[in-house]
Amino acid sequence: MWNEHGYEGIVSPFHKSDKPSGRPPKLSDDDLEKLKTMLSKKPNWLTEEVSNLIEQVWHVKLSLSQVARILKKN
Repeated sequence: MWNEHGYEGIVSPFHKSDKPSGRPPKLSDDDLEKLKTMLSKKPNWLTEEVSNLIEQVWHVKLSLSQVARILKKN
């Protein structure tokens, strides 16, 4: 990379405008919006309750820390 493109060759893959190259999320943006709507129907949720709801509705098993991260972000 360095020999072909110099500094730009090693910086570009990590530029802010590039899409993340990690694992794709298990829930789509639409799923997260639906989850938000579902959660608004009850005032207080335990993280474990939300995890169970996600598993029942989307058949996706998430750790409690993943669910907490989702709740914090949204």
